[in-house]
Amino acid sequence: MAKCETAAEIDAVAAGWTARMDRGPLQPDEERDLQAWLAGDQRRLGALARAQAVLVRAGQMPLREVSLPMESAPAPSGTRSRVQRWSAMAAMFVAVAIGTMLVWQADQTSTSRGEVRLVPMPDGSAVVLNTATRISTSFTDAHRRIELLEGEALFNVAKDATRPFIVTAADTQVRALGTSFSVRRMPGGTVKVLVREGVVEITRDQASSSQAPVRAVANVKVIVPPQAPQQVTELPSAEVARDLVWREGVISLDGVSLQQAADEFARYSDLHITFASPAIANRKVTGLFAANDPAGFARAVALSMNLSADVQADRVVLRD
Repeated sequence: MAKCETAAEIDAVAAGWTARMDRGPLQPDEERDLQAWLAGDQRRLGALARAQAVLVRAGQMPLREVSLPMESAPAPSGTRSRVQRWSAMAAMFVAVAIGTMLVWQADQTSTSRGEVRLVPMPDGSAVVLNTATRISTSFTDAHRRIELLEGEALFNVAKDATRPFIVTAADTQVRALGTSFSVRRMPGGTVKVLVREGVVEITRDQASSSQAPVRAVANVKVIVPPQAPQQVTELPSAEVARDLVWREGVISLDGVSLQQAADEFARYSDLHITFASPAIANRKVTGLFAANDPAGFARAVALSMNLSADVQADRVVLRD
């Protein structure tokens, strides 16, 4: 059985990588080694961010952050997409407020439509923001709080029993110590929580709900409608993975109507999909599609459903 690295061991390796990166661009073989190291443990990315933050505070490294732009035709899985993702992660420098590492206040962080961004936190956690997402962050030596103001985010939480990690969305609070979960603010005030690893506790604002807290474990989805009971659903791990493919710039559709698919694409692109008739809009579709290519999706649907796709300047119209 492989020996589990301690936090101190991870920090030491991260410091070595940071020193090497500070001397100049990595060679191709070094980049591959860094990508492989980052992929081996989710704690390593946060450790690299902390090590880089030390140099930022010392004035030895420029302050930058990285956006992960979507590929025009991203692969849902496989070597190419994984290498691109880890290459971007390995290349980034932490975007942090200059100050102490235990007391950190950040301004709001956001993504534009069609953008996905990885944001390292000062405690070693990392947040991936989906398209058109906005968060507000407060980290102190007593707590770690993030408010999801709009959109969707995946939270990979570093363990710290002394400082609870709490995500607030509308009247819903999600509390975790060390886990991985996503939160999405949906139309109409509904909040969706999807637990990828570990355990979270979901509570409602007592002013708006008297419902008891819900504990959700890995592979559980919790839908929190406004003024209604939470809906808890166990999912196969494969379905959880499909739900999170947006990190790769991919939309996963599973037996949804074309209208629902069009609404999902509208989150990522200004090119809207419309329908010549309600009957077309109600047809069902399943598959993985590039999030920023609604025209390509419409053409694929037209081909498979014997329709025509009329691509215009600001919309695509599907017709019989």
